[in-house]
Amino acid sequence: MVADVHDLPETAEARSIRSSAELNWPDRDASLVLIHGPRSKRYRLVPPGPLVLGREEGCDVVLDWPSVSRRHAEVTLDGQTVTIRDLGSTNGTEVNGVTIQRQQLRDGDQVAIGQVLLRFMGHGIQECTHRDLLYQRTKLDSTATTYSMRHLLQIMEREACRSQRYNRPFCLLALGVDGRKTLTRRDKTAGIQIMRQLALMVRNNIRRADSLARLNQNELGVVLPEIGLEGARALGRKLCELVDNSVFVVDQQTLSVTISVGVAAHDTSSCDPSVVLCQANEQLQRARRQGGNSVAI
Repeated sequence: MVADVHDLPETAEARSIRSSAELNWPDRDASLVLIHGPRSKRYRLVPPGPLVLGREEGCDVVLDWPSVSRRHAEVTLDGQTVTIRDLGSTNGTEVNGVTIQRQQLRDGDQVAIGQVLLRFMGHGIQECTHRDLLYQRTKLDSTATTYSMRHLLQIMEREACRSQRYNRPFCLLALGVDGRKTLTRRDKTAGIQIMRQLALMVRNNIRRADSLARLNQNELGVVLPEIGLEGARALGRKLCELVDNSVFVVDQQTLSVTISVGVAAHDTSSCDPSVVLCQANEQLQRARRQGGNSVAI
């Protein structure tokens, strides 16, 4: 059984007229919150289960999205334990960027059902609001795994002004998947799976002070405050080696991936972040021309 608690069409007018009292979720029930899909919605998970998620009208949670199978996955509730299981779907089920067959969910886990993304909120979540959720969505890219390009520019502008004021360094890495034509000819969902896994890998190997964002379909950007060119180059090499030695899983098949990295340092005499972004992109193209799986500075 599933309870559809809120259905919030994404219009500016609706967001502006709703009070915070209306948007609060005071209950403590475990929930799945739709963070990227047809619309913002929260599904409260109520025992007994299992609860089936899919495109078919008879499912407990209906996700009317082309990349979702008719019966895609099921969620089982056993006391305080919530488990998700893939039902042999075409595009697979992921938890935090990793394709799974069966996995226990923890507070804050991000679940991908095809291209539809949900966040699991367990019994330990005290309070969440749609307003908070919508604000977070404005900062995320279309796959909701990294910051958006728009938010990246805001971060870079802030760092550029700080760098100019205090004469402190910051660098930008531009990371691109090698063989872009090969990647873009593949099924779009496969490309999304690769970028999610790459983003998770990068995020686990940078500092909390660093910011990861999506530059375009096959490229990521990392803002590195208080790091000079040599430190940024060392990180770029580390990420190239890490990706080269890793195995990516796409539709239950393994795939080898390499990346190229462009490195640029911000000029402390300017507050304009677009200069360092252009320089990083130029160095990324240079690294690709060198044969890929390399760093250019």
